[in-house]
Amino acid sequence: MRAFVFVAIILFHAIGRVRSYTDSIEEHNFGLWLASARGDVNAVTHALHGNRLIRATKDHYKYDVIDRHHHEEYTPDWHDKHHDEQTAVHAAIKNGHFEVTKLLLEHNLGKSHAKTWSPEAKTRYQETPIVFAARYGYYSIAKYLIEKHKVKTHVKGRNKKGPLYWAMQPPEPYYTKEQIEGKKKIVELLETKGTKRLKLDL
Repeated sequence: MRAFVFVAIILFHAIGRVRSYTDSIEEHNFGLWLASARGDVNAVTHALHGNRLIRATKDHYKYDVIDRHHHEEYTPDWHDKHHDEQTAVHAAIKNGHFEVTKLLLEHNLGKSHAKTWSPEAKTRYQETPIVFAARYGYYSIAKYLIEKHKVKTHVKGRNKKGPLYWAMQPPEPYYTKEQIEGKKKIVELLETKGTKRLKLDL
């Protein structure tokens, strides 16, 4: 009986440590995700280049930037399960934050064996960053992804629709003039790069 109790106590503490470690991973990766979604260049730079902590608050809609060395690495392409498994790159692009997009995608780029964020990462609906750029009309980001990172432009995401399909869709009422013009320019960019208007895209 004593042996059983002893084993139970060990398991209890072990599970607690695993749960705490998991929560820690969720906490700081979601903190970086939030900072990316808000376009907080200073916070993202603070995290990636200063090895400092960004910690999500309990309500999961705010984050704290803490001037303390962070012993755990941020996980490239960490997918937020509460937002269709978008990565920090998706979050930055969806909100039009070009500088943060570059910070993430160019972090550790060119370093051998270094972990990097992928310009081809997919959400739960198989949407890559170029799909987000096309859908939300961010021309500069789309051009950057295509020319700098050579992303695939024929990929199919939600309902098997690709970047050209989303660029051709009417803009939402809340889109800015820049986004509306951006969608038109992205259509031209994609067609220049060889993406054809297939029946699926019309």
